[in-house]
Amino acid sequence: MKIAQSFDDNNHYSSVSGQYQGITLLINRQKVSDDFIRLVGNDQLIDSITKYYLSDQDYILIKTEFIERFFKDFEAVEVTNQLQFLRLKIAELLLYLNSDEAHEAILPKTYFPTRDIKKIYAIHGYLLNHIGEKLTLQQLARQYDIGQTTMQKLFKATYYQSIHSFLMSARLEYACTLLKDSQASITFIANEVGYMNTSKFSAFFKKEKQMTPKMYRQLYKN
Repeated sequence: MKIAQSFDDNNHYSSVSGQYQGITLLINRQKVSDDFIRLVGNDQLIDSITKYYLSDQDYILIKTEFIERFFKDFEAVEVTNQLQFLRLKIAELLLYLNSDEAHEAILPKTYFPTRDIKKIYAIHGYLLNHIGEKLTLQQLARQYDIGQTTMQKLFKATYYQSIHSFLMSARLEYACTLLKDSQASITFIANEVGYMNTSKFSAFFKKEKQMTPKMYRQLYKN
């Protein structure tokens, strides 16, 4: 989430989290109604948030599990009085932003060339489309004409995990999908997600899921 106070907001930020993707919270103290101030129960809250986050900068970026869950609530909850629901949720968000947890989660503004950010997006897509191939960091960096150190740093800054961790997670997710939705053998699935040795695949799967691929299939088979 980006917290800003400028209404000239075109979302073109080449920051630590890549070209900005998320929710922008624009704060304009003059637009806040007295009713809303009474709702949050603190007439200094918005001034406090603005001063803390924006006193010497145009915007900040912040990412926490609370914020991620907060915005998922909008998809999951159906209410009759949509306006009142939104007012309550914004009040909840502002109260959270005034907490120590939120204050400690501000992301540093380390800038990268936009061309490198686009390469990271391309690398992310390539990994998903070649999930079973044996890939090296050197090959990826050479293929996309980007320094290996820059690639690793920018990938982690954009997707909040290393390339290796992302690939392992993606392979696990794809293996789970194949176990649930196909009749393919476990050997075939192991090969599809990059394991030539079925035993090594089973050991990796059990470590992550606390059950063997066969047990997972029996439990979740559609």
